[in-house]
Amino acid sequence: MPAVSRAAPPTSCGTVIVPTAVGSGSSATITSFNPMLTTALGAHEVIEQMFKPLVWIDRHGKPDWERSLAANVTTPDDGLSFVVTLHNWRWSDGVPITSGDLLFTLDLIRRLGAGYAYYGTGGMPTLVANATALSSHQVLLRMTRKVNPRWFISMGMGNLFFPLPKHVFEGMSLVEMRRRQTDPTLFAVSDGAFLLKSYALGRHIVMEPNPLYGGRHPSIKRLIFAFPNGTTALEELRSGGLDIANIPFLLSGMMDRLPGFETVHLTPNFAYGDGYFNFRSHNAPFLADDAVRRAIARGIDQKEIIDLVFHGQAAIDHGPVPPSMFDMQSDAAHAGYPELSFDPAAARALLQSDGWKPGADGVMTKGGRRLAFTIMTSSESVAGILQAQVMQRDLRAVGMDVSIQLVGFNQLLATMSGNGHDWDLAVLIWSVESYPDVHDFFSSDGAENFGHFIDPHMDALNRDVMFGSGDGPLHAVQDYTVAKQPHLYLPVGTPNLLVRPGIGGVKEFLSPNGMWSAELLTLSGPLACPADVTQAGSTHVPHA
Repeated sequence: MPAVSRAAPPTSCGTVIVPTAVGSGSSATITSFNPMLTTALGAHEVIEQMFKPLVWIDRHGKPDWERSLAANVTTPDDGLSFVVTLHNWRWSDGVPITSGDLLFTLDLIRRLGAGYAYYGTGGMPTLVANATALSSHQVLLRMTRKVNPRWFISMGMGNLFFPLPKHVFEGMSLVEMRRRQTDPTLFAVSDGAFLLKSYALGRHIVMEPNPLYGGRHPSIKRLIFAFPNGTTALEELRSGGLDIANIPFLLSGMMDRLPGFETVHLTPNFAYGDGYFNFRSHNAPFLADDAVRRAIARGIDQKEIIDLVFHGQAAIDHGPVPPSMFDMQSDAAHAGYPELSFDPAAARALLQSDGWKPGADGVMTKGGRRLAFTIMTSSESVAGILQAQVMQRDLRAVGMDVSIQLVGFNQLLATMSGNGHDWDLAVLIWSVESYPDVHDFFSSDGAENFGHFIDPHMDALNRDVMFGSGDGPLHAVQDYTVAKQPHLYLPVGTPNLLVRPGIGGVKEFLSPNGMWSAELLTLSGPLACPADVTQAGSTHVPHA
């Protein structure tokens, strides 16, 4: 008899139990259900089941109107204004979803200001001059100036913008809204495929299908996000506490054919290993020096990281458009940016030409300061810890004294977005949800410019992406990003999965851009409820 899971509550037929970050990274406790207030990937995986974005951008970078709250978006004047037509859908309590909800959410974002997690992303709301209701289901957005329509629809209205129910949140103070970020009663009304039923901090989140969802209805009866407590995901998988789990990269060769489970190989994620340099670090002010950052990039053996950490399940990456988004990369990216290829001698030469000299212990010094800094990474990611250790050893060989600080993932995010002085280099994984621009990271007013990088030319290039046309501006800004290296780009692996037999639609459920569609999961055999087994074959065909 399988052991009782300590992570999840008792289950029944029709249930699928998953950890957050399946198919991408390490699971972390959810600290917010409010799409206005969090950038955490795990939180958004949950939020995407409860709420639908205004425009769902699919794995091909195009709008999927069947999974969007909007039925269509048009621009009659090539980017000066946009007409948003909403589906004739209802909130889960039966109240119609109308233009008033969209206008309310836009106003809420303005009220939150910089407190909105994605303030300024895709020009929302900074480039929206005004918004008016044309009808109960149609809204006109007038822009402050003409924008790139693909960029604005993808970034401004796309996978990060979730309209909220006006009749639930209207009249609530911002203080109360922040205080109730994990209060299930506040999020009982939603428009997504699933409803939030219960939440036990650090243990589990239980969801059930939304009977009033306007899109494709789920075929499963219950979705549980479980957070293993003191056990590994594989232990929970064996005991019945999970139904899907990442295969640890270190065990990939041995676990691919674990008896009693099926292996699913995923398409590489639209993601990259992201090292934020802190340009205001008190401990390591030299990280603001271009030569030092380029030397760090050249001193790290990415091929070794791919082999030792990800067991071949990753690709070398030096820029902000990951290799999995090949069609959006520049010609220089296609060539692999050879000027940043692993070359310890070139890294040392860069430092020496910048005035650094080896000290008695081999560590470079300049002006009496040693080239010593700390890598901060998540204690919850084995791959991230191993990667930091490889980086530490590689950089020691070019004259850098690197320490490693391990913190919880939520603490990592809080530190990065805090006072800006108490960290040097923070390494995590970043996903590209829709369009791979870098405005948020590197513009002076970027919502996620946690490293405080300021560069007028970068600002100008980012404006070209927003207001220009075609792929030329995107290619130019990614090449300049590589030249300046305000972030350290690193490979990131896409894990294979172990899946309990009878669970289908896993590849459709997990998109490489990090968007989850649990309504596409199917069950058969012992996992399905008897009524579902007798009706097998009557479900819709999963989305591509």
